[in-house]
Amino acid sequence: MTDSIKNIIFDVGQVLIKYQPLKNLEKALQDKNLARDVYAKTFGSQDWLKLDRGLVTRNELITELGQKYPELENIIAESIRNWPEFLEPVPENADLLEKLKEKDYHLYYLSNFPREGFKKTQEIFPYLKIFKEGVISGETGYIKPEPGIYRALIAKVDLEPSNSLFIDDRQENLTAADKFGFKTVRYTADTNLQDKLREYQIKI
Repeated sequence: MTDSIKNIIFDVGQVLIKYQPLKNLEKALQDKNLARDVYAKTFGSQDWLKLDRGLVTRNELITELGQKYPELENIIAESIRNWPEFLEPVPENADLLEKLKEKDYHLYYLSNFPREGFKKTQEIFPYLKIFKEGVISGETGYIKPEPGIYRALIAKVDLEPSNSLFIDDRQENLTAADKFGFKTVRYTADTNLQDKLREYQIKI
């Protein structure tokens, strides 16, 4: 292991699992217009951020949105209850986690994720249990790119940002991490993450 990078921090959604709620709603509902409407009122709404922040439970959000949009009550309830089942693995990055673990890097997660949903997701994708520790927004009240969530991670695992690499799919989250001194990598569907890590002399 290099002296420079000791800790590797992963975002979860779009890096370790594919999260495409609109696409999956379109498939489930077989109606693109209806799917867009449901998405706008749920996963793509400000109301959903309350779940991400841990301000409401899943059932509380279902009740709230059902009262707000009674014509879509049943569809919204089913979509929210089943959303972890929409997720898909990113196999190459799951394999990469195993390789990094074998090299004794300290692996952490930092993700905007509802508290209840994360536990369910770990059951669906056991490779997420490989992490030593981490922080999700649903436990902190903060969401990326708010500074509070980065401070929460630093305090929880007592890490030094200067020897830590953060991987995320959104540039604004990486820009926020830069301000704390983290090294960063932006991941997209076209990214070969192993090659990106090797640029930091990380052994794989």
